[in-house]
Amino acid sequence: MAISKGGVDIGLVEVTGSDVFDRQPLLSKQPITVAGHSAFYAQQQAEGLSGDQVAGSGQGQQGSGSSPLTPTVPVVAWQFRPGRWVIVRASSLPAGPAPSAEQLSQAWGPDVRSQLVKVAAAVRTGVSRQMPLPFRLAATDGPVSAVEGHSSPGGVAPGGSVGFDSGHATIGINVVRPARYTPQPAGSVPTAVGDYQGWLNADCGPVSVTDLSQCTLTFRAGDWQVTIDARGPGASVSAKRLVALGTKLSLASQPDDATSWFDGTTTLPS
Repeated sequence: MAISKGGVDIGLVEVTGSDVFDRQPLLSKQPITVAGHSAFYAQQQAEGLSGDQVAGSGQGQQGSGSSPLTPTVPVVAWQFRPGRWVIVRASSLPAGPAPSAEQLSQAWGPDVRSQLVKVAAAVRTGVSRQMPLPFRLAATDGPVSAVEGHSSPGGVAPGGSVGFDSGHATIGINVVRPARYTPQPAGSVPTAVGDYQGWLNADCGPVSVTDLSQCTLTFRAGDWQVTIDARGPGASVSAKRLVALGTKLSLASQPDDATSWFDGTTTLPS
């Protein structure tokens, strides 16, 4: 769930399982208490440097134990029940470059830690419910874990998304009916996805300053725009893998009618 300020997303609240959380690259962990929960404040290692960090002007969010050249994002995390964690991040991106010190200050003020703790204290967890989505995957190419999703049947751009871990990669699928569609995203190359024309980011491959790879595939199915994004160790992410997932994706029989959408238990194969 995004954290917004003045209509701009500045952070993220995530609920995740221990299998994913235990792999989080966390630095400088400091024990704290949030609304009676034992928690900690830490720096989560990001996948890349922001622009001014590369230039050497951003020192900001690194705490003790992390180098000025280690891109990190401040987080507050706690385990609210066995095997389940809540993470509040000072970045609206679940993965990618870290925000600069200036960006953090503009979004959160001079004391990022205290603001994150305030947000964390306001988080309430509830009972899991089935979530309708306008698509499902017929098959994946590996075991799936840590599934999370978002659904928005109404509004100007109805759609839904799901994220999951599979084969050492984190994969996100977003299907939306946009108010306006860009025929070919900038910096992309044409790629066939079954019967559809798609576009793959031209720099699909290793991300600079890390050993991770990142690929994004976008294609249009009727009035619906599909985006598949994958991040992970180099061998786990490839254009071929994204295209294979795209060809296995099925839209609901009537994507414009939320009553025809699939529920969360059928979005991914069991």
